[in-house]
Amino acid sequence: MLDPAKSDQFDAHALQSLGHNLAGLAMRVIPDPVESGFFRDFLPLLPDEVRAALAQGMDNHLERIDDAARQKVWDAWLKRYLDLRLVGVPVALSVSETKHMLEWCLHLGPAFPEAVDRVSKMPQKAVFAFSVMKDLLENPALERFSLHVCRLVIVALQAEDYPHLHDEALTLHKKLKKTISGTPELNTFEELLYLRGWQKK
Repeated sequence: MLDPAKSDQFDAHALQSLGHNLAGLAMRVIPDPVESGFFRDFLPLLPDEVRAALAQGMDNHLERIDDAARQKVWDAWLKRYLDLRLVGVPVALSVSETKHMLEWCLHLGPAFPEAVDRVSKMPQKAVFAFSVMKDLLENPALERFSLHVCRLVIVALQAEDYPHLHDEALTLHKKLKKTISGTPELNTFEELLYLRGWQKK
């Protein structure tokens, strides 16, 4: 396995390819990479760039499969994987990883609320909130899990490096106001909009 101390010998493309290949093994080849020890054995040995690419590759796979397959992998091992990573097993989460794990929520179908609950506990930084909100406006989760959609938006907005009042945020607010008006989550969402220059009408 790649020695993190020697990762500077490889270019960014090679490190990303390694992460994506490992993601392919985890998502398509190994039935339970948690129970088998697959993650336990190699994750602590990987530099952050490869672990980030692994998380990105897993997201790419989740995006390509249907809801039934997403629920199956979530129940089989992905939920346990996130629970272990939240407590630093086998290695602490980095913000490079969690930025991609936040995007997993967008592609987890029926497991969306459970995934959001976990992502909300992760350190987040430099999230591109615009793309998250754009996806959520077209995501079935908006109708099915409005409260958790709002929670995910809050996480994304709080992790933005350069806060901006996106049109998507305003559209999302209008839709959420119809379903979760008066909730603490919507109030927090509105506070974040105020900080971006929003004027409530």
